Amino acid sequence: MLGRMCRWLRILGFDVEYVSTGISDGEIIEMCRKTDRILLTRDRELSARYGKSVLVESTDIDDQLRQFVAIYSPESGLAFTRCTECNGELQRRSGEELQGLLEPGTLKSYSEFYQCEKCGTVYWKGPHYRNMEKRITGITGQNENTA
Repeated sequence: MLGRMCRWLRILGFDVEYVSTGISDGEIIEMCRKTDRILLTRDRELSARYGKSVLVESTDIDDQLRQFVAIYSPESGLAFTRCTECNGELQRRSGEELQGLLEPGTLKSYSEFYQCEKCGTVYWKGPHYRNMEKRITGITGQNENTA
């Protein structure tokens, strides 16, 4: 129910696990306890059952992120260090290392690449990166010029 928020928190550098359907509330709470995680939910009852939770009120992604970062400020320098797909850490790679994984035009147009150590997804600072930076600055007030 908060998948988009999860992806944006990863972009901000937070270590975020996303639980899909098919798991009980009790199992979610136990997972959070075992891993000392903060539970983000839109479910009032679930939030009330676990003390270390944030009840996400809004359906607007920017408002959701503002609510979260007002409580848990993002650590400087961690933005763009996690894979939005699987939460793995990103490692800097050269274009040569990524031959065959990217289009030749991408390799010619960009020089800075990052790859997820878990799932292999490749990232680079294309036009979408600048838009994400602007959004982060609007939400957090912090300018992230990292990874």
